[in-house]
Amino acid sequence: RAEKIERGEPIPPMDERWMPLSERFELWKPTIAAVNGIAVAGGFMYAMQCDIRIAAEEAEFGVPEVRWNRGGAPWMSCLTRIIGLGHALELCLWGDGLISAQRAYEIGFVNKVVSQENLMEEAMAWAERMLTLAPRAVMNIKQALYRGYYMNPLEGEALSWALEQNLQGMEDSLEGARAFVEKRPPVYKNR
Repeated sequence: RAEKIERGEPIPPMDERWMPLSERFELWKPTIAAVNGIAVAGGFMYAMQCDIRIAAEEAEFGVPEVRWNRGGAPWMSCLTRIIGLGHALELCLWGDGLISAQRAYEIGFVNKVVSQENLMEEAMAWAERMLTLAPRAVMNIKQALYRGYYMNPLEGEALSWALEQNLQGMEDSLEGARAFVEKRPPVYKNR
């Protein structure tokens, strides 16, 4: 890559198939990014590809590609799903250095900002909370949200109904109902 830069040759993209990890790898388990520092360019992209982003107060985010005549549009296109077109344009077109964790929270990129010393504890608390939920229902809802985003409302509804149907008759579905009636935490086995 460095030699091509020196010779002024075009550099092929590192990967021509940028898309959210969930959709690319059919990764339907929730992912959490704990950002403690500077997340720019590729680091920003990897944080963006997680479902939940928790940032330390000192964390900073940026997309500086336009300042250096670098590409990035393939992975940037998904950013509008998270923060909307206006904020995505502001962040990507101006390449104005870094935004704070608080600003990233304000525009909807970060779910929560915590102190640096509490970052991993908070990320683990989110993960532990997720472990108390019904695995199949979590997987189905994540698929419905990611895949349904691109569908027209009728297609999205059909997908959601199909995903809902595969919960019917599961042992976990029966356990969830029993636990609700018995006013106790459910014990899921993903069956």
